[in-house]
Amino acid sequence: MSTETEAQAAEEQAAEAQGSGAPDQDASTPGQGASASEAASALPVVDGSDPPPVVDGSDSSPLLVRPRIGVRAAVVRDGEILLNRYRGPDGDLFDLPGGGQEHGETQDDALVREVLEETGARVRPFGLACSYEVMLREAARTGSPIRLFHQLNIVRWCGLEPGEEPSLGPAPDGRQIGVAWLPIAELDRHDVRPRELAQWLMGDPSVRPTWIGTLGA
Repeated sequence: MSTETEAQAAEEQAAEAQGSGAPDQDASTPGQGASASEAASALPVVDGSDPPPVVDGSDSSPLLVRPRIGVRAAVVRDGEILLNRYRGPDGDLFDLPGGGQEHGETQDDALVREVLEETGARVRPFGLACSYEVMLREAARTGSPIRLFHQLNIVRWCGLEPGEEPSLGPAPDGRQIGVAWLPIAELDRHDVRPRELAQWLMGDPSVRPTWIGTLGA
């Protein structure tokens, strides 16, 4: 799932929860909507060196507002990299396949699941390629202000399992229209998101850092 799509989905879920009076399930906050004593019992154990975190449903609650974890698959074949293709307002957009890691799910399992959903192909995760974090304060589609969307993305090198060939998967993103193999040397000719990742991929592998930085802040 693209970062823009994930930010939009997170904001829509938060809006729906506020409109219905339900707790924000996306944040998975223990004790939210319960009594003070029930909320306190759901807090993690602390050793007295730091005060326990406050769970009050506000944006200042450290358990409510915390970075999400996203996993991305970098699948390279014959000098080309596998990317999801999205329909944008001004043309096609491209992003690495992947999405949010669920609680209790390993990174490997999350990668396999997300790539299968979006491309219909099974991959085998390998080592770390790079990582970067995204911080957005505007909705991707409308540009309107939103509660801060903060996600740490971990990009892993992956290979296709034998016999697998990517296409539009069984559970693609809302705006996803397919997949594409783009030459790495020509990524600057396309609208690849984030652009810093495209520049990283086109860089010299011998000097590429594993940390790209904080994007969108």
